[in-house]
Amino acid sequence: MRSHWRKFERAGEHEVALNRAVECWLKTDAYTIGRKVDPESGDTVRWAQIKEPPPVRLSILAGDALHNFRTALDHVVYAIAEQHLGSALTPAIEAKLMFPIVGNENSKGEPANGPDIFGSNKGAWLYGIPSEARDFIENEQPYRRFHDPSDPTGRGYLWDPLWNLYDLERIDKHRRLNVTSAWLGMPSVSVPEGSDPRIKWTRADGPVQNGDIVVTYSGASEGVDAHLPRNVTLAEGTAANQAIATTFQNVRQRVAWIVGQLERIAL
Repeated sequence: MRSHWRKFERAGEHEVALNRAVECWLKTDAYTIGRKVDPESGDTVRWAQIKEPPPVRLSILAGDALHNFRTALDHVVYAIAEQHLGSALTPAIEAKLMFPIVGNENSKGEPANGPDIFGSNKGAWLYGIPSEARDFIENEQPYRRFHDPSDPTGRGYLWDPLWNLYDLERIDKHRRLNVTSAWLGMPSVSVPEGSDPRIKWTRADGPVQNGDIVVTYSGASEGVDAHLPRNVTLAEGTAANQAIATTFQNVRQRVAWIVGQLERIAL
């Protein structure tokens, strides 16, 4: 097995351990959904009760998985260059080889033109990589994904799983542990036939803090009930918009697709 798949496999092991750790934390009473009756209206109030934040172990496991997914991409680029350059692959070339991940912002986080950034650096990042593989890598760049011509900001790249990988991994690698948070997923209220309850939503899905009221509703005695799935999120950037398991599933699928396609094209 080539090293890029070994890195990918190791990332998956960390991902499995992370998901198990999240499940274990959710089975404790650290994060629950409270229920009480408003004495004035008689309505049922549901809110987040968070006695303890998610454990630091989750951030450690997330960082390990992110790092291995990221290096799997770099390793496949190196393998391609090694195969096509042979003895011409010098240490100077090796030092610059990488799988680039480019959005419409520069290294300082300021708005910038992604195609210009990629174009001015691809000669070093992808030296010795065949043109078909280069074109594929360019087509996979976040600045080309989720592009909405009506959006003048060009910020659609932020929702690309590849950008999430890049952003979260560099936080863990260069700055600090990624922040995790209790998360609420797709809240809903079930209403029995014939019931017409009052329902007031206060929170949609996303990160929650202790004491956050989610929903208030009448009709509990008639069977009206709220369904409020608990989970954990990486509360960083656009990753905070989804459960941590979904973030990693999306990243894993994207990396597997890219590595597999590059193998087919150039190895």
